[in-house]
Amino acid sequence: MRKKIYAFYRSILTVPQAEEFAQANLWKKSWELHGWECVMLNTSHVSISPWANAIMSRIMGLRQFNAGIDNEVLEKMIARFVRWGGLHVGNGGWLTDYDVLNLGFTTAMAEEIEKEADIAVPKGGPAWIVYANAQAVAGALRDFTFGEMFVPPDWVKTLPEADILKIEKDFFTDLPLVHVGKTVDGEAKSDAMARIFSDFLKPAPVVVTKKKSNRKGK
Repeated sequence: MRKKIYAFYRSILTVPQAEEFAQANLWKKSWELHGWECVMLNTSHVSISPWANAIMSRIMGLRQFNAGIDNEVLEKMIARFVRWGGLHVGNGGWLTDYDVLNLGFTTAMAEEIEKEADIAVPKGGPAWIVYANAQAVAGALRDFTFGEMFVPPDWVKTLPEADILKIEKDFFTDLPLVHVGKTVDGEAKSDAMARIFSDFLKPAPVVVTKKKSNRKGK
């Protein structure tokens, strides 16, 4: 049975659905190419976890500190944290954003990380990839519900997951994974992902060395 990789989709009105689906399809192709089974979670999946509603309520409660907080900010924040409920229901595992391309991260590489850590996320920003076993997922969800999480005084940002969970080691700095978090010059994220994945799939050029002739000149 193949190792599962999860992603989470929650519709946000300001984000074109066709663009989201294009990103998700490229995510799926790149991970399946390297032996993973891809599973896309949605709100109905993660809501089975008893922690999901608690986290959603906590985030929506930010309005008492900032009544004018943008709905899209709240929606993205909710998506970022309630998706852990999907791992909770599945007794742990691997989860990524669906703008993460796999360019060679094998299940064997993942198992080496699993031997070293109960939980692993990147440091320095939002967690675009997550590994956590069943016990660590439950602990993380408790921290998201009750621990220090939001950045005052505007209350529109959260600490990075690694800081909330007090994770010190980053396992994801030199792995063959590409997180296409932002693009330049107005390029659609799905177009950037397609270009990167296409370049990866192109075979390396074969260099043929021309043999020297043994014939002597007259």
